[in-house]
Amino acid sequence: MSVVHVLNRVKIGHGRGLSAIALAQAQHRAGWNVRLLVSGVHSPRLLPRSPEPEALLGDFGADVYHKVDAIDRVAEALDRGTRPGDAVVSHESIDLAAACRLRGRRVVAALHSVPEVSLNYLPAAHLRTIADRVDHWVTWGSLAAGRLADQLKVGPERITVSGQCVEPDDRVVRRLPGSPACLTVARVDPVKNHGLILDALAVLARRMPGIRWHMVGPSVDDAHLHGLLGRAARLGVDGMVTWHGSRDDVAAVMLGSDVSVLTSHAEGLPRATQEAMALGVPTVMPAALVRDLTHAGLPVTYEGTAPEAVAAAVETALRVAPERRAAAASWVRRTWSWERVLADWAGALADGTRDA
Repeated sequence: MSVVHVLNRVKIGHGRGLSAIALAQAQHRAGWNVRLLVSGVHSPRLLPRSPEPEALLGDFGADVYHKVDAIDRVAEALDRGTRPGDAVVSHESIDLAAACRLRGRRVVAALHSVPEVSLNYLPAAHLRTIADRVDHWVTWGSLAAGRLADQLKVGPERITVSGQCVEPDDRVVRRLPGSPACLTVARVDPVKNHGLILDALAVLARRMPGIRWHMVGPSVDDAHLHGLLGRAARLGVDGMVTWHGSRDDVAAVMLGSDVSVLTSHAEGLPRATQEAMALGVPTVMPAALVRDLTHAGLPVTYEGTAPEAVAAAVETALRVAPERRAAAASWVRRTWSWERVLADWAGALADGTRDA
């Protein structure tokens, strides 16, 4: 009997994949009987040595991410690659829809964001099946749990609110240009709301001529990125923004920034904010998304969508005292420890899948 994690995207900048791999590794270190079935590997160096990854579709590069027409193929592969009695843990929607076709397996859904982001491209028929078939849901944060209950009518007895443990490397600092140097770590996607950041930058630039903003994260839509570049030019801040793309030294650039800002429309438990807090970097987030990450007045929050509100929050964050930042860092590392996360998962699985 195994806990079988299924993941169909491994790529620098894809936080869901990083969190899934870290979870599988932590369970393996704790003595759990864990397997990792993977597809869509774009960044092979992110794959762990243990548990040893297995190619779900016979080829690590086979990519079924967001491909609804691949559900049958993935279901057949999962039927071959797992055994009755296994707990199949899905981290993406395609493999979740596929796992729900299996018989004799416990299906656990790891919901890393709110349903309208994680499940929005699946047809309604698949959503109904998933809502009925999944044995248990583990959500990254209480906001995702609430939306799951509201939208898919999943009862609280089938939901465990958890998240990820982050362990950012604090040994290297890469100072970013700018006074202040502002940082956003998020894929360039409409849900991450980079446009609001550019609008806020235009407000801040009038008061802070030395400000620079650093966008770290891959672009998922070239047209959207080009639209943001045009927006920056129209606002007159294009020379103040650096689009870094994916980087594998995120912790180092976080430590080299003055503030980390996230303006997403929706999130689960945002890894970038969690890592920044753990490193003692001041953070800014929308008030509606921050309920699981609040301590010592961090993150600094803002209401609504006005650029002036984001700008004011950034200015406040830049004034946060070091002792408050240290308190928030200690709280994040303590609250979201592996001990807590593994206990959450033990309760969610609760079916003898852990080795004696």
